[in-house]
Amino acid sequence: MKNIMGIIAAMLCIFLLATVGVGAAEEQQKLPPRYRVVQFDVTYHDEIVGKLSVNTNQWTYVLNAHGLEPDTEYHFYCRGKFFSINNETANEYGNLHMKGEWPQEIDVVGTTPEFAVGERLPLGTWCYTPQFTVKCYVGLLRSTVWGTLTDSSGNPLPDQLITVFWYDKKTDTWEAWFSVTTDTDGAFKVTSSLTPKNGVKAISYEGEYDGTTYCDTWAYATYESGVQL
Repeated sequence: MKNIMGIIAAMLCIFLLATVGVGAAEEQQKLPPRYRVVQFDVTYHDEIVGKLSVNTNQWTYVLNAHGLEPDTEYHFYCRGKFFSINNETANEYGNLHMKGEWPQEIDVVGTTPEFAVGERLPLGTWCYTPQFTVKCYVGLLRSTVWGTLTDSSGNPLPDQLITVFWYDKKTDTWEAWFSVTTDTDGAFKVTSSLTPKNGVKAISYEGEYDGTTYCDTWAYATYESGVQL
């Protein structure tokens, strides 16, 4: 009988210890991270106009600013490297509200960056280099230049102005041939009866898409054989 009671007591102890252990684990999981939300002042012409809150658990942010020019577009950026984050238009009362995914390239835990808004991005704005592919067919009666413009992950960059140049050996200069805008797939295509001589080159002017600034990017065309329709 004593052995049976001892076994029951031991089982009860094990059950209690297991229960306490589970409870402690669940309680620990509910504790928030050390840096759940961090906040920073946001300036306009070196005057504080708003507050930025970054949730480092979900990597999202909210910006609220006041006292700005009504119905005016403002760029939100990180000072120093001038990293462009987003752009929105202030409402009729001069209030500005932005939110979205936080670019984790900006360290808000280990450093103390400075943030600002302005009607324009400063010179030297931090920008990303897009992927730019260009192909060309040069025939006797018709020439075609086509390609794609994407970000570093291969996502299309639509509504970006592409200017196609051809090289003039006599003057050693590049002459503008055509301008075209990328479609929803980030693709572009130009066909003309005018035949550029001595090579084709294309440039994507510095542009902005979905709050991200992209650098000026040149790309030489790769020549293809066969007629392109």
